[in-house]
Amino acid sequence: MLNTIFLILGVIAGVLYLWFLFTLIYHLIRFSIGNAPKIIALVFFLGSFCLVILVIALFFKINWQNLSDLIVPIFKVF
Repeated sequence: MLNTIFLILGVIAGVLYLWFLFTLIYHLIRFSIGNAPKIIALVFFLGSFCLVILVIALFFKINWQNLSDLIVPIFKVF
């Protein structure tokens, strides 16, 4: 149940991030004068895309069992 909640929150956060990215890129390209803002928008988009792929790849490499074994004893003190 808890995993489903975190999955839903993660999907919502991802969709909101992609919507923000799209609106930012769209407005930079649509209302820019000249080529410089369009190049900046392209660099921002490619960098953002690379960071999203990196975060997804690192997320799946996390060993959740070892992480929970480290965190749970901290909360047992209280």
